[in-house]
Amino acid sequence: MTIDQLPCKDNCPKEDDHSDDPAPAPVTPPAPPAAGPCKGKLTPAKDPKKIEFKFSASKTPQYSDILASSFFVNADSTKCPITKCTMMGNDCQSPYTDGIAIDAQAPWKISAVSNYHVGFKDPVCIVCENKDDKVPFKMTID
Repeated sequence: MTIDQLPCKDNCPKEDDHSDDPAPAPVTPPAPPAAGPCKGKLTPAKDPKKIEFKFSASKTPQYSDILASSFFVNADSTKCPITKCTMMGNDCQSPYTDGIAIDAQAPWKISAVSNYHVGFKDPVCIVCENKDDKVPFKMTID
């Protein structure tokens, strides 16, 4: 054993609690990605047609003549086509799963199982996207 390894008995230095150490440098979060060329090209339509489904005893979905994409204005459909449309709940965050749906690919047909005698009065949110944007449109389907 060397002198440095002997246990200290009197006037021993305290363990360093690092209270006098300099504060760590702040972490800078990464910059958000730059807006792509399609950001803002897709906007909600001002006065779209209303979707209505008539009663049918069948459990086979009926398709509307009105497409999900018709609820949006696309300022550059050639360079910024709609890539996805989804039927969401009224919060525009959670999927809507109560009998109304949108096809998974263009032309984004809307369908509903309409074997309800009382019909629909369902607040929903259609969300369509291009490569740089995701745009909601709230509505009620009758």
